[in-house]
Amino acid sequence: MKVTEGITSRPYKIVIYGQEGVGKTTWASAAPDPVALCAERGADLLGIPRVDLESYDHLIATIKEAGTSKYQTIFLDTIDAIEPMIWEHVCKKAGVPSMDAFQFGKGHAAAYECWLTLRTLLDRPGLKHHTVILAHSRSVKTLNPNGSDWFRYSLKLAKDNVSKSDPSEIWKEWADVVGFAYHDSTLTPGKKGETVKALSLGDNSGRRLGLAYSPSYDAKCRLPLPASMKFDGAEFWRLVREIPKNRDEVLDRIRTLVEPEALERFETFALSASFAEAMRALVLKLDRVR
Repeated sequence: MKVTEGITSRPYKIVIYGQEGVGKTTWASAAPDPVALCAERGADLLGIPRVDLESYDHLIATIKEAGTSKYQTIFLDTIDAIEPMIWEHVCKKAGVPSMDAFQFGKGHAAAYECWLTLRTLLDRPGLKHHTVILAHSRSVKTLNPNGSDWFRYSLKLAKDNVSKSDPSEIWKEWADVVGFAYHDSTLTPGKKGETVKALSLGDNSGRRLGLAYSPSYDAKCRLPLPASMKFDGAEFWRLVREIPKNRDEVLDRIRTLVEPEALERFETFALSASFAEAMRALVLKLDRVR
């Protein structure tokens, strides 16, 4: 039995989604040495290396080439703009004019296989680049067996009720980080006691990145990062670079930050709680003292 201990160093797989105009492409451009694979034109004005995608076949060929390129990060902009390319590929292969020509969900089932092929390429062994997938958001109903249903945000990809295929689940499972970008909002009193929502707009300070599960949106994070942080790509990658590689490094860094009387209690916590939670506490402490 081959047993591996410790943390394995490898590139990160990240999904960032949110409404149009929130700054997803700008956020991704702050990743280490990036190249954008563009199905839309959001990167045109950023001056970063990019490939304008023409079709699903072009996307697959480009990703194969990117595996041996000099770039440290590739990002797909956006995954929901790639979806029509997949539909066109499926229809052309089957000799039909549109997805509506398929019966019994066969078209979406074939498209799902294309998504799986793409995921396999982005997961193949030996890749040295980080992968960032950008997507727009959509509102989906969450069924609650214990009470009223509610709506939450998820990736804007088509779910087929006949074939039961849902491409968004592929990417949420694949990613190390699923982050929801949103405009932070506050509630202020209006006229005659009414309540109105005021958005924090104008600069990046009012934009947030949710990295932990919320009833309002899909998110997850396998890295020791805050549950919510400023939507700033440079700050995100700075924190990622500073993630400790093992438990001893965590405790060594904590010893320089916490009061002596709190150290014994924290070491007990680090031994009993999950390693990820211990590192998350470290990152939060670092943020407060910087």
